[in-house]
Amino acid sequence: MKGQEVRRTLDALVGRLVLLAEKDPEQEVRGIALPVLDTVIGEAKRLLPDHPVVLRFADLVSPENIETGEPIRAVDLLLALEALAEALASRYGRSAYAPDE
Repeated sequence: MKGQEVRRTLDALVGRLVLLAEKDPEQEVRGIALPVLDTVIGEAKRLLPDHPVVLRFADLVSPENIETGEPIRAVDLLLALEALAEALASRYGRSAYAPDE
């Protein structure tokens, strides 16, 4: 993914999770959202490989948690994605997370 794609995908996820969390903070995130999250986490690792937020974020959506069926609450994921967006924005600026190539 290019930097702008990461930004758009992350912003879209945050926007949807805000709506879910407002309706029901206990709403669980499952299904097709998990591969999308995996992609975003992978790109965040590529862009910020040693950042503590990125390293901790991977624990939230770990393969072990997914395999055991451990639910991810929308509100927890929202907080993690907002922290991830802030980490990327502080490193690469608010307009893009990385220069598009």
